[in-house]
Amino acid sequence: MQSEIFRTYSGQDILDIPEETYIPLINNILYKNDLVGVLGKYKSNKSILAMQMACAITSGKPFLKTYEVPEAGNVWFFSTEGKDNELKDRFLRMSKIIPVDFDKLVLICSTQLKFNSKTGQHSVDKIFERHHNKIPVAIFVDSMYSGFKGTLISDEHMNEFLTRIRGLAEMCDDAAVAITHHFNKESKDKDGNVIQQDTTNAYGSVFFMGQADHCFTIERCKKDERDRIIKCKAEDQRSGNIVESIRVRFKEPDPLYLDKIDMHTEEEDKITKVLKACKEGLSVTEIIKRTSLTKSLVYNVIGEMTTANKIKKLNGYNGKIVLVGSDD
Repeated sequence: MQSEIFRTYSGQDILDIPEETYIPLINNILYKNDLVGVLGKYKSNKSILAMQMACAITSGKPFLKTYEVPEAGNVWFFSTEGKDNELKDRFLRMSKIIPVDFDKLVLICSTQLKFNSKTGQHSVDKIFERHHNKIPVAIFVDSMYSGFKGTLISDEHMNEFLTRIRGLAEMCDDAAVAITHHFNKESKDKDGNVIQQDTTNAYGSVFFMGQADHCFTIERCKKDERDRIIKCKAEDQRSGNIVESIRVRFKEPDPLYLDKIDMHTEEEDKITKVLKACKEGLSVTEIIKRTSLTKSLVYNVIGEMTTANKIKKLNGYNGKIVLVGSDD
């Protein structure tokens, strides 16, 4: 455990501060040292989304069979609401179809743990000591509301909560943190129609959105009640590398998981066309330039096409991309 809460630099030390590296835990979804929000209405499957991300990281298998996990890592999952056996049952039902390494997963269950309290901080210190051999690359808190002491609309309380969360991430070698949280009460327009909610409708202090590196929303699809739309709009992310929209289908009760639905037929055709014209392969940057598609959208479609074995990468993770069979 670190003994100081500050870092000092002077002279050459200032110049030697390492450049920030954007290390993917789940490509286009979650990166090292990120603070991420997962927002939605009650029963919009925020917890299922967080659990499935956690499973992907522990197993090293692609999230939603699309977004690559370069390396498997340990995960701490704080469940601050519900019962222990219910959480276990959810993970077991999910594991029937979603790969998970339970040896890399630490579940911390408590309805009493409030991160921004003395008791909560003492508990976190104990957890760190008990599981120091499984330092996580990602920490999930499900949910903020149940792990929070005080009023969520208080800037002071929110700042203290986020400071404690950031401190835990630093103790864990700058682990990423994803926090589930809910929207405020729905409102209607003058005609009585429900106004669609987004990240500006996160309940409580604006400090949360101000601190987050990016924020996902998850909502039910109006066209099909089984489907959910996961979004991270451009204005809700700092890096520009995060996928902007994913459509998934909620499968229940057994197995329990979110299944990605293909939404990008037109974009796939564009990428296929430019790859056919360049059989030696193209980098992602070149594909973006030649198709005029956004970076996050190209990464999204490339993930889908790779999973479907329509394209492949030459020379490893960062290699050029070619159509399957084009180099035969």
